Amino acid sequence: MESEAEQEMRRGIIARYHYLGCPSDRGRRVRYLVIACAVPIGAIGWKSAALKLEARDCFIEWSEGQRARYLAHVINNDRFVIFDGVRVKNLASLA
Repeated sequence: MESEAEQEMRRGIIARYHYLGCPSDRGRRVRYLVIACAVPIGAIGWKSAALKLEARDCFIEWSEGQRARYLAHVINNDRFVIFDGVRVKNLASLA
């Protein structure tokens, strides 16, 4: 669990460096402040999936019942920020 200071730092990173800014705190979310060697290097977060998304539902070929049953197991990437100049092997699939 993030401390209040870490939450504020993560929000500040997202607000300043992500082109969409910092999202509201509504809905179910998982958020992390990314730290390496005691230095913040970015932030990442996920949120619950959209209730209805035609392209996804058609691709998966869900029926109404299947969507209702399985939607709670789907998440969307909400924000992802790694500072410019950060080089960590295999971080964000960058070798």
